[in-house]
Amino acid sequence: MSHAEQWPQPATTTALTARSSSPRHSPRGRWAFGLRGALAAAALAMAGASGCDSKPDPSVGGATATDSSELAPAAVPSIEGSSQAPPTVAPAGAPPISGSGDAKDAPGLIELPGDFDPSNLPPATGKGGDPIQNGTGLELPPTGDSSYRLPTPRDLILTATPRPAGPLEQEQAAASAEAVLLTAATWEQITAAVAKTNRVTVVDLWSLACEPCLKEFPGLVKIHKEMGKQVACFSVNLDFDGRRTKPAESYRPRAQAFLSSVKATFPNYLSQTPSDEAFAAAGIDSIPAVMIFDASGKLVRTFSDVGEDAGFTYEKNIIPFVSNLLSQKP
Repeated sequence: MSHAEQWPQPATTTALTARSSSPRHSPRGRWAFGLRGALAAAALAMAGASGCDSKPDPSVGGATATDSSELAPAAVPSIEGSSQAPPTVAPAGAPPISGSGDAKDAPGLIELPGDFDPSNLPPATGKGGDPIQNGTGLELPPTGDSSYRLPTPRDLILTATPRPAGPLEQEQAAASAEAVLLTAATWEQITAAVAKTNRVTVVDLWSLACEPCLKEFPGLVKIHKEMGKQVACFSVNLDFDGRRTKPAESYRPRAQAFLSSVKATFPNYLSQTPSDEAFAAAGIDSIPAVMIFDASGKLVRTFSDVGEDAGFTYEKNIIPFVSNLLSQKP
């Protein structure tokens, strides 16, 4: 028994050959190959082709192994036994085929009018029938119009509307407003800052080792709270006595803690000038001491804890003097 007799082969050699020689994605679609393969198989069956080694008859359908586009389908027997020709399919891009049947409706084909002119398109119309400029539905500026420009990236930036501050942010803002600052400066730098206030100014000279200074200091805080719009308040710590082993910065932690405890939110200075030199420049012999300047920056009164000013207080002496100074006409 031959190989062909033991394993009979389907008579579709021509169809398989045609498929293998064509692109996997033909412009005409896969349905064309399926139809042509079936037609070719039927033609071979009618011709009596058999056996796995048989080759297609070139006279049947005109199919070749190298070009499936040349395959011409043969007549297909109808159910009644009569033969009828298969529908003709136009290749992609070809004009419509005239003849019997509705060739205009072939898939992928569009029939344009014979007088079609792409350079003379009718204008597009809006909802009311009015023509739209340029026939595209988009109104563009005329050529050479310099008033038109594309938006820049800066133009596209949206200005965010600030959102209301939350409870935590409000608390942080309040804490920042109530922050206590302690600035290290020389006596010359301190007096220069005092001269620029353009207001009545009160300067308290104090030390951590001076108990009366610490007791009276809240009086300066009171002036700042009650007269802050008219009176500028300063404090100057004079603990530094010039020793290299104890620089001015060594007093910062304790001085900062005290100022924070009394909420001294006005300018506070840590004197880098030794205390003896600062005493001499201020014209005082002891502390506590309070220097009062008018709006022009002129020193008008100094209270020091000696002589007739010994035991002075803010309530009895400083606040009344400042109030009187504010009431005087310039």
